[in-house]
Amino acid sequence: MPRKWWDGPDGRSGRWRNPPGLVVYYNGACPVCRAEMTRYREIAGTEGGGGPIGWYDVAAAGAACLPDGVTVRGAKRRLHVADETGRVHVGVDAFAVLWERLPGFAFYARLLRLPGLHGLAGWVYDHLVSAPLYAWARHRERRMPMAPTG
Repeated sequence: MPRKWWDGPDGRSGRWRNPPGLVVYYNGACPVCRAEMTRYREIAGTEGGGGPIGWYDVAAAGAACLPDGVTVRGAKRRLHVADETGRVHVGVDAFAVLWERLPGFAFYARLLRLPGLHGLAGWVYDHLVSAPLYAWARHRERRMPMAPTG
């Protein structure tokens, strides 16, 4: 499966000089999601967009930056992370993969993967976190479309 590497976190066309090992796809139209990913970027030290983790705001970049098989709607609704092999992790599995790479978060990744907790966290994320945040972001987008970037 060919992997697409776009230039910078806004999804503009181009290629990474050094492709990141991990690529995070998140919904920047959701203020909570955007704030969380901004914090993770600061922790990872990749605020400029390069380095070991690539960051894509799907609301701004659209489908051009997405790996095969991932829809804009799906990536806006749930966190997606593509690892070094091209495998795409979704929802709580995506958080676990991301947290493994963040300084000080490996413990949370291991905790999230515990059999009973993993299932519960997945249900909570899918039904009580991502669904309402996605609906809120869609409502905000309809009321205040995002200004074009660049």
